[in-house]
Formats: sequence, C-alpha cells, structure tokens
Amino acid sequence: MTIAAIRESLESLPITGAGHPGLVLQRYLKTQKEAGGASTDWDCHFEAVISGCDRAKTLYDALFRRWLKAFGTEEEDIPVIAKSFETEGRLVCGLGIASPVETGLALHHTYGIPFIPGSALKGVAAHYCHSRWGRENPDFLEGGTAYETLFGTTDDRGHLRFHDALPKGKTVRLHRDIMTPHHGDYYGEKGTKAPTDFDSPVPVSFLSVTGTFVVVLTCDDPSDEGRRWLHLAMELVEESLATTGIGGKTRSGYGRMIAREAVTLPKPDLYAEGNVIVAERIEQGTARGGKKNKKAKERAEFLSLSEEKHLIIVRDLDSVKDIAIGDEVTLRITQNSLNQQNPYLEAEVE
Repeated sequence: MTIAAIRESLESLPITGAGHPGLVLQRYLKTQKEAGGASTDWDCHFEAVISGCDRAKTLYDALFRRWLKAFGTEEEDIPVIAKSFETEGRLVCGLGIASPVETGLALHHTYGIPFIPGSALKGVAAHYCHSRWGRENPDFLEGGTAYETLFGTTDDRGHLRFHDALPKGKTVRLHRDIMTPHHGDYYGEKGTKAPTDFDSPVPVSFLSVTGTFVVVLTCDDPSDEGRRWLHLAMELVEESLATTGIGGKTRSGYGRMIAREAVTLPKPDLYAEGNVIVAERIEQGTARGGKKNKKAKERAEFLSLSEEKHLIIVRDLDSVKDIAIGDEVTLRITQNSLNQQNPYLEAEVE
C-alpha cells in the first residue's frame, strides 16, 4: 500500500533534470510506502537525487571558490588553517534529519551539495579530546583548562571556530545504501520483546557520500599562542576523523576520513575593482619606457607603490590638476585590465 507524499500541483513536474538534490529529496517524493515495502517511486526518487548532485556541481564550484577566497581575505587579521580530508569509505551526516524517506542527509540549503556541519566537527573533536587525550593529560578532560580553551564553555564559546566543511565539487558523490535492522521491536519504542534469530530484517534505503572535504578552522586571537591552539585543534580533528569517524553508523565503519594536503587559501586581489591603493604620479609614458602614445587621449598616469608595480590611468584630469609629478595619492580602482597584452588599471581619486 502506498500513500501520496506530494502536492497534486507538483506531482506532474519532472525531476529527472533537477539540479538541487536537497529540494528533490525533501519535496518531490511522489508516494510513501509501508515499512519494509518496495516502491518504484522511491527508486526513481533516489536516482533523481544522485543525478541532481552531479548537475549541481557547476554552480556549486563558484560558491566553493568564493568560500575559500573569503577565508584568504580574512587570513591577514584572523588566523586560518585549512586541510582537505578524503572519505575512507562512506559518510552519512544528518541521518536523523526529518525526511520523507525515513532517513535524512545533511545537504547545503542553497546548493543541495553534501557538507559536514561545523557543529559535528566540533562535537567529534571535543569527544575525542575528552575520551582519548584526557587519558594522558587531565587538562584535556571536559572541564579542564585545555578543553575549555579549545571548545569553550556554556558561558563562553571560546576563541576557535569550526566552520562547515564543504566538498571539492568534482570529488563528491552520492550513493544508494541500505541497512537491514533485524530487531525493530527490541530497539524501538516497545523495547520489551527480546531479540531472537527469528526476527525478520527490514530493509531501509538511505544515501551516503564519498568525496574530499575541506575543513577550515579559525581563531579570533591573532597572537602566536592563538595560532598554536588553532593547530592543536586541527590535530584533534585529524585524529578524531581517522579514528572514530563522523556522522552516523560509525560503529559500522562509516565516517572515517583521512587527512590529505593542507589547502592553500587564495590571497586577496589587491587590484580588484573598488579596492583602494596608494600610487605615485609619473610622467605620461614613463611606465612603458618613456614611449608616449601620440594617439592616446590626455590622461594622468600613476604607478602603484605595492610590490607589483602597475600602470594606473586616471582620465578625469580636473581631479588631479593639483597633484604634482612624484606626489603620492590614494586611488580607487574602477577597472582592472591587467590580463591584457598591455596591462593597466583605471582609477579615480579618492
């Protein structure tokens, strides 16, 4: 017996070309089935989610680049450490999330791609710190000085931030998986019926993940001591993911992750449009060997004072009439043409 699980107005919409696996998973299951029963709708539903994950990667890649770039911009003032971790087998985070298909999965709300919540990373690292490192040093036990420095308290969240781990787009895959609990009455609400060899297995389908995820930790203390704690926290994450795993079904071998290479965060673009830089006014043409282009319109030329020297053009001559050759001035970049054969920047006086 099956029960309708979708609004009639949505039932006719095709999901085979959907590009948001999270939306498909949560909103587009056509029919519910009885526990242990079979349904072709469920088969189609899972396949649509899996293929949707592949289609979502193109748009997601842009988010992933912006995400890394944001941390690279912060790196000057806030210590950041990033490392990639590859699933050793399968990973399933968010198994208990409410879902029309009995089991849930942590998928990015906007892009639908699997991710690992920062709260899960912090929880796994905190448990490992208490249960493993605490054996050797009581400071790492819950309530200890080191433990509270790393993970905070109920009154103070601490200096470290465990950010959501996002996957490298091309590596992430969704897979159909299945578990067959044999003793539902014993483990369920009834709890009074002892398990026996005669209990029937009940197949439960769910989705699991493989891929390489980037874990990012930050610290709001820029001192050397803050950086040492940051590296210690990443060491905890690395050990806990390799030893105990993360997410659901870790006792069955799920959730183990192996540390790979450190991730180099992109440096901020000093010459992005809208950025402010300091430059020195120069004679027109001197930036390119003194060869003035006779066809070029009159313009003021500057040379950036950063490590990379670039020609900067200001076309509003009235704004620079009081700026002499050799004077330094603050400019705001309005156009970046550094990728052309004759690279230059355009700017306006601040």
